[in-house]
Amino acid sequence: MFESAYIIGRKQYEKARELLKLPKEEQTEIDGSVGSVFQWIDMTNYEVQLDNNLTAKTCSAAMGYSFAAGTTDGPGDFNFIQGENNTNPFWDFISNLLKEPTEEQIACHAPKPILLDTGEIVKPYEVFSINKVYYS
Repeated sequence: MFESAYIIGRKQYEKARELLKLPKEEQTEIDGSVGSVFQWIDMTNYEVQLDNNLTAKTCSAAMGYSFAAGTTDGPGDFNFIQGENNTNPFWDFISNLLKEPTEEQIACHAPKPILLDTGEIVKPYEVFSINKVYYS
């Protein structure tokens, strides 16, 4: 995680330094407050019209094997590979200790194999449905 944070921080630093070196007349002063918005939407059961006139349906969240492979700024551990569409009996056993995905969940996420069925896990906290917007 340190290396990942370093890479991201370094890129931000380099861009900020580049912008600060611009001549004053090319800089834009920003004035005012900074705000943020957070919105949580339950996306587990929406129908979506596709370009080919077919309908698809969303399902609850699940993380696949590619998630565990990491990213270019921080590769994952063990034997996970980006774009992997095959499962591993050892990792399936470990992940199923948390929550074994249903056949419906597996079909919905195909061809991505499910490593962590995060949208249906109820331990240690029950998932709750809300649709609120928070402003600060």
